[in-house]
Amino acid sequence: MDMSIHADDKSRARGASVRLRRLLLLSAAVCAIAAAGAAPDRPRRRDQTQVRQAARPAADPQRQILHFQNALRAAAQAALLAGDAAGREAAWAKVGRLENRFFTVLENAAAGNPPLDAAGRAAAKKAYYAQAAKTIRQALPMLADAQAKAFFEGKAKDYEALSGGAPAPARAPAAPAPRLAPAKIDASAIAPQKVYGKQRAHVCRDLIYGPRQPGSGAAHADVAQTYDLYLPAAAGKYPSDAPFLLYIHGGAWSGGKKSDVATVCADLAENGLAVMSVNYALDNRAKGGAHTFADMLRDIDLAVAHVPRLAQAAGLEVSRIAVGGSSAGGHLALLYAYDAATPARLDLGLAHTLPVACVFSDCGPTDLASPEFAVAGMESVKMSFAECAGTINLLCGGARANAPVQAVIARATRHSPVSLVSPSCPPTILLYCESARIMTERPYLPSPGQKDKEPYAALWRTYALNAKVPANIGTDGIVAVQNFHALTNRLAAAGVPCDAQLAHYPHCQALPRSSKARQWLADALKARLAAPTARQQ
Repeated sequence: MDMSIHADDKSRARGASVRLRRLLLLSAAVCAIAAAGAAPDRPRRRDQTQVRQAARPAADPQRQILHFQNALRAAAQAALLAGDAAGREAAWAKVGRLENRFFTVLENAAAGNPPLDAAGRAAAKKAYYAQAAKTIRQALPMLADAQAKAFFEGKAKDYEALSGGAPAPARAPAAPAPRLAPAKIDASAIAPQKVYGKQRAHVCRDLIYGPRQPGSGAAHADVAQTYDLYLPAAAGKYPSDAPFLLYIHGGAWSGGKKSDVATVCADLAENGLAVMSVNYALDNRAKGGAHTFADMLRDIDLAVAHVPRLAQAAGLEVSRIAVGGSSAGGHLALLYAYDAATPARLDLGLAHTLPVACVFSDCGPTDLASPEFAVAGMESVKMSFAECAGTINLLCGGARANAPVQAVIARATRHSPVSLVSPSCPPTILLYCESARIMTERPYLPSPGQKDKEPYAALWRTYALNAKVPANIGTDGIVAVQNFHALTNRLAAAGVPCDAQLAHYPHCQALPRSSKARQWLADALKARLAAPTARQQ
């Protein structure tokens, strides 16, 4: 990066560098004194030996914290003085690794001599965040490169939020997305064709629920606001009161299309349901851009707003619907249905045109802020923790992929269905799978700039202090079984009706492979859609 120096002025460059180094040294000393409550030792050489020694249990936890603050100071200094974007990213990755180890030091300090109680550990953590923000802000005027300034400005704001202190001027709230009008449709568009191999199921393909279409805002057909409509009989022969399901396909929020779930939707139509299978915005630059969970939920909300027009054109009577999906689609279905019960939590301003009578998830992630979710995802696609956390942070609306871990966890918690459960949530139908186990002692792929592999068990320290690490976790190959148990337990505690099955299949394979599973789902959906909701009673 180009510091606030000009290529033709070497003396000015040296002067800025010296001033920055002195500033960092001074602020780090203040940080060490404030966090440790002890006078700093004489500065020593800061190398890998010191970092390893600082990570070991110490007789005096305050001295150990002080040593680690020094190591963090040196890493932050390297990040601020990095000469280009690649160097800055690599240096900041080291800061992240040291932060995780620093939090481990705080955890171990509970057994130190003298021990550091929970309040002391929390105070040390907040002091670190506050001083880190102050250090970065004092260095910002010395940076001339716009990208570098934006990078560290974001870091400072994240640290200020985590410190719990007086935050910097808040970022201007994003302008609310304009609410789109659902597409119109007339009866002539409802010309269902019989589904091959089915006796009763028919389908109308590529209908339109919104204005984003190929050549008009959609870079790819898979992200156009289109849907396929599956009906339980030919035109004019299906019952007008057929139960209605809006189905959301999966694909890790970045891929997939409505035709991926054609078999499941056709089977449900064969069992008497009307099914609307939708395409929606994806987090895929090749298919139209980097979209967030909020963008995806707004597309789903627009599709729901289109349903009354569709019902009128198709001769259906739809006063309430079921919403469901597979994998990432199951996660979005749960978020959408639970947002209707507690809209203030996500605060997206969704219209929720029709009430949701029940929600269905086939292997959808429910707890994005759990180490089990991270382990299963990292193992399935062979990614590092930094890549996993960065992806989730962007999907949750974060500005950068490399935000502090605790900030990512906070955003992931907010966008996890388990966090939105309340007694007013609709009845929930869950079908999850288990087909493998991951040993937590297994090392995972290092992050960029990280030399040593760490076991998955190390992630539990990142998420929570004193967390018990299981020897292994169950997965379906992509999603941890913990997501199933976490949601069913939370629903039970809230008194929300729940139909749940855990099958021995790989991820999202129970419905394609098991006729019993398909029949169970159809029966559960019809029963929930037929039963009056608490609001109607």
